[in-house]
Amino acid sequence: MKKNLTPNKPKRPVSGYIRFTSELRKQDPELKKMSVGEASNYFSKKWAELSQEEKQRLSDEYNEEMVSYNEAFAKYKLTDEYKSSLKKGKKEKKKVSPYNVFMAESYERKKKEGSCEFKEVAKEASQLWNKLSEEDKEKFKKKADEVNEARKEKENKI
Repeated sequence: MKKNLTPNKPKRPVSGYIRFTSELRKQDPELKKMSVGEASNYFSKKWAELSQEEKQRLSDEYNEEMVSYNEAFAKYKLTDEYKSSLKKGKKEKKKVSPYNVFMAESYERKKKEGSCEFKEVAKEASQLWNKLSEEDKEKFKKKADEVNEARKEKENKI
């Protein structure tokens, strides 16, 4: 089971149909013996037989709860807990290496020339990378550092 990372987050209300199935489950203990498929068929049949007034009542209850949920969630979005939960949910991307920058530039160059077979470009670029001097590789290191710094700044803005 998932660990609740945001314990103070307001809980979204359940729909009229889910509310209806929940009421049926409480009334009829025999439903526990049914398979999921059988129960689903049973619920959909009962829902189709339900009067329009009863469906409207369930829908109105949902809409009322949704209004209060939206207000509570708007307040929750202003909290530090919400902001930190956004950051926790995202995995940190791997840093771009100088080799990645070199490969991307090589691929773009070959793409403009018309030869776009990635396997060939990768093989050729790999050989070129190995022949590059440390000074030339340093240029790609600087570009990679710039990309990584820009990514970091973008993530910190969230």
